[in-house]
Amino acid sequence: MQADPHTTNNIEYILQGLLPENKKLLSDWGRRYNIFNANDAFEVLGHMGEDIAGAAQFVRTGNIPGFDDFSHPLSDRDVETLIASVREFGGALPSHRVIPRATLSGAHEKIALAYHDKQWFLPDGTTPSTHIFKPASMQFRDIDRLEAAIMTAARTIGINTATAGLVGVGSERAYVTARFDRTMLPEGTLRIHQEDIIQAWGLSPEKKYQKAGGPSLSDYVRFLREHSSNAEEDVQALVRQAAFNVAIGNGDAHGKNHSLLIKPGGEVRLAPAYDLISVAPYPSYSQELALSIGTNFNFRTVTMSDWKQFATDAGLEADWVLEEVTTIWKGAPELILQEIQDHKAPARIFNPVAQLFDTLPGRL
Repeated sequence: MQADPHTTNNIEYILQGLLPENKKLLSDWGRRYNIFNANDAFEVLGHMGEDIAGAAQFVRTGNIPGFDDFSHPLSDRDVETLIASVREFGGALPSHRVIPRATLSGAHEKIALAYHDKQWFLPDGTTPSTHIFKPASMQFRDIDRLEAAIMTAARTIGINTATAGLVGVGSERAYVTARFDRTMLPEGTLRIHQEDIIQAWGLSPEKKYQKAGGPSLSDYVRFLREHSSNAEEDVQALVRQAAFNVAIGNGDAHGKNHSLLIKPGGEVRLAPAYDLISVAPYPSYSQELALSIGTNFNFRTVTMSDWKQFATDAGLEADWVLEEVTTIWKGAPELILQEIQDHKAPARIFNPVAQLFDTLPGRL
């Protein structure tokens, strides 16, 4: 958000950043709602933008947003069927007559629902979604167990994360995250404005990776210094997240997986960490870091010298950065491996992560 007018490109980039990357899902929406161009962000949001990331809404003429009306309740069987459809059809819901007019950015299949008084509901213009359901796909089996385990361990070690965990509904299971861009008030659910760092920078979503021309981790530090209402705390949180991401081999910690919250009153803060995964068990996934440490994109070979280079580039005290990294690298592995076991992830998940952790002591 800014006081000055945005350029046309900036607006287009911000809107594109609200849409899923899944072309199959966009095509399904296009057929269902007669969207002439399913690649036109503004046109898609005109049909599907009643519930999006942050506080904004795209509301059709004649619809007046209000507080929760909970007009589309879901039974457990409904939720079970929705989870199955999201997984089977890549996020599209061709067999469902009523679907939420909600968009979620990113590449992975997911759906947003609202929770109230022990009941799930479809979100709409007056009922904001409160949770995001992300089932494991056939390509990345059991990634829901892995992500739940890693997020739990991250919270234990002191990283501020979104509230998340595994939820079973009938024969289905999903990784479910409570939205941090929503808060409960006596009169209903309030949307809190959120922008991922790429949107906040006014960049194309295609630049979420550093190698695609996007900003570096040291650029993120400078961005927080300029825009955060508490830069010291947020820079520390960012460095701890980065140390954790390198330790676990998170190749997906790109610019759209770091966000800012713009709270009522204008306070700007780094959002809680989310989408913390390890790509080590999934060789088909890029095995590079989205953001280099120094100049090193290989999470398996990052050493303290790379962290020193990052500290220099970011204008941070090197001894402080190394202390933060050492604390995370020494504390995280045992916690994560225990959580992976507790979440009943199979050996094909556990072993590659354990092997990655075996390399950490020699890189301290």
